[in-house]
Amino acid sequence: MPEFLCRLGAPGGDIVQKVYAAESEAALMENLSSEGYHIFRVERRQPFREALGNLFRPRRAKVPQKDFILFNQEFAALVRAGLPILQGLEILLERMKVGVMKQTLEKVTREVREGKTLSEAFEDCGDLFPPIYYASLRAGERSGNIQEVLVRFIRYSQLTFETRRRILTMLLYPSVLLVVAVGLISLFIFYVLPRFMTIYEGTKQELPALTRAVTAVASFGIDNGGILLLGALGLFVVYQGYRYTPRGRLQVDRWQLNMPGIGPILSKFNAAQYTRTLGTLLAGGIPAVQALEIAGQSLNNAYFVSRQESIVERVREGSTMHAAMEDTGLFEHIVIEMVKVGESTGAVVDMLQNLSDFYDRDIDSSLSRIIAMLPPVILLTIAFVVGIILVSVYMAIFEAVRTI
Repeated sequence: MPEFLCRLGAPGGDIVQKVYAAESEAALMENLSSEGYHIFRVERRQPFREALGNLFRPRRAKVPQKDFILFNQEFAALVRAGLPILQGLEILLERMKVGVMKQTLEKVTREVREGKTLSEAFEDCGDLFPPIYYASLRAGERSGNIQEVLVRFIRYSQLTFETRRRILTMLLYPSVLLVVAVGLISLFIFYVLPRFMTIYEGTKQELPALTRAVTAVASFGIDNGGILLLGALGLFVVYQGYRYTPRGRLQVDRWQLNMPGIGPILSKFNAAQYTRTLGTLLAGGIPAVQALEIAGQSLNNAYFVSRQESIVERVREGSTMHAAMEDTGLFEHIVIEMVKVGESTGAVVDMLQNLSDFYDRDIDSSLSRIIAMLPPVILLTIAFVVGIILVSVYMAIFEAVRTI
């Protein structure tokens, strides 16, 4: 069924952009109009062409998360001091260094000066900033308390930033060790071994089976290195092109969640991101349905996003949040029970924040165990491969000595 990218005006006044599947453009437009949407644009998607375009298109510069957190900390301090929003933006713009954040802030300041709200000005920047930021600003504008939502967003950003930084730091040593392992093994197979075997060229000595097998692998790699490299590059391009299609990304992300060992950690990471975002939005006064939609948009796993969309529909129809979450099969029993208790006691926000903190500690513990196992595994692999090569070399030497 064809897919269409639609930019719509929602009945509540928000501007949304979604992908719909329909038999035809006319049928989709009729259906959207009947649901009360104002249609700005409808474009038929061409997944494969879009995938290739995304693969080779230069990446848009992103605002560094650290710079964005610092901007919000300073902006919240100026608002707390009683300065008007426009004056606060102008002060920060004057002292900001050249970069993506400065260019973006110039655009935001200009639009606020022309009469737009702060949330509208930042939303016009597209995907440079997370949807939770626009929603938080909008909630602060409606309640008249921008300072509070900024402080809450800063805490949210700091927690997510620290979580990602810890994960990258833990993965640094195993990654370096893996690169060294690949380089060392390649050096032995494609440089040391061929030069050693030139000693036996032209002789009638029959080499041991292990030596012949190792040299055959090395010779094949040297003789067909260009073809193997082009083949690997071609497979990478095909894989990336497929992964950029909606169906491909859905299947790849589902496979990632089902991977042994790392899959449960990825599931917990998405659950932690989802509950933290949802709790932050609800604490800022965002309605439940809108908060659920934005929480889903904050995730990077397409399969998790597609499954959680049913939560939004169920809650919009009147279902409780915990019942809708349970039906997706995405969340562990503890999540369902804590959300259920939160709904019955009126403490959903506290329960969601506790859940995200619990998952953060659990992810750290699980990753620490896995990463602690990686260096010994890599070292044992190096020892095994290098040992095979050395044994094959020594067997050839011993066979030559025995023959003499």
